[in-house]
Amino acid sequence: MEGRMTLGIHTPWKVAHHRNLLDKIRDGQPAPPLHVQLIPTNACPHNCRFCALHMSGYPSNETFNDRDKLTSEELTGIVYDCANMGVKAIELTGGGEPTVHRDFPELCSRIVQYGIKLGVVTNGTQPNDGIIDGLAAADWVRVSIDAGSSETYSAIRNVPSSFFTRARETIRTLASSRPRPVIGVGFVVTKDNWQEIIQACRHAKHDGADNIRIGAVFQNNGPAYFKSFQREAELLCLRAEESLGDQTFTVYNRFYERSIGQQSPDLPCCRYQLLKTYVAADGNVYRCCALANNHRGLLGSIRPTGFKKLWFSEETQSLLCDLDARQCPACAYNDTNRLIDYLTDKDPLHVDFL
Repeated sequence: MEGRMTLGIHTPWKVAHHRNLLDKIRDGQPAPPLHVQLIPTNACPHNCRFCALHMSGYPSNETFNDRDKLTSEELTGIVYDCANMGVKAIELTGGGEPTVHRDFPELCSRIVQYGIKLGVVTNGTQPNDGIIDGLAAADWVRVSIDAGSSETYSAIRNVPSSFFTRARETIRTLASSRPRPVIGVGFVVTKDNWQEIIQACRHAKHDGADNIRIGAVFQNNGPAYFKSFQREAELLCLRAEESLGDQTFTVYNRFYERSIGQQSPDLPCCRYQLLKTYVAADGNVYRCCALANNHRGLLGSIRPTGFKKLWFSEETQSLLCDLDARQCPACAYNDTNRLIDYLTDKDPLHVDFL
């Protein structure tokens, strides 16, 4: 059962707004990425049961090391290069928990000062003033909670139950800040928490979040993992959309779409990787989050040349063209990639017949 595919911030159609980059891709010209996922550190105070980065045999943790982190100088250089290249957005995410990097507040401030849009994915449990200031400077923040009760939160994340309260306090604090970012909550559906979908959505709305994104956990067993509870979880997701969504709060139901309903790419060329890339805490640049910490996804290292020189090097541009996406596992970006492929077609048929 698929959700209603609520559009808005998660629509694949956003790429159509970037005609200049699409034209460069169509014409075979090197183009800067539009969106960079930046991983300041792989360290995290949580030890989530469902974390793919610690899951045996998962493709995106082949070379993952939780001790890796980028230095202050490297972070400064990456942001400078992004600004110089024309990158429009930087997302600070994991890897680990970005707010535990000692330079997090300064990093957020620098990104914003360069005129780059900022997004942050965080567990929200380090709510000191500097971190709150950094989060409040972002265009959007998504707080990963994945539970509707402190008991479940503590059990699945292996942290004290008080961390659940901390995460919710972070949402409430950001909701009262002026100006305030768009505030989202992340809920990854697993065997351990699916019964709390409605409760988590209610908490998110009550605490002042603008939206909640529900997605299925990434794991090695594919759709078989969800077989025993998929139907019930889908109904809860739909009920949350219908009963809690309104003009001030959106439930983005991506439970089926992300993971369960994913398919392997059907296009030989992945142009999505030209517009969004992943700079990891080990100093390496990877094609995308799905192929991060994986030799197949490796494009090269920012050490010592820096991000800009690496991205525009002949070797990197050649690697970006050489990937056969059909060999990738199930991909969350098929719809976006199909749209990019169409929008960069040099001779699309019958475009004047709407």
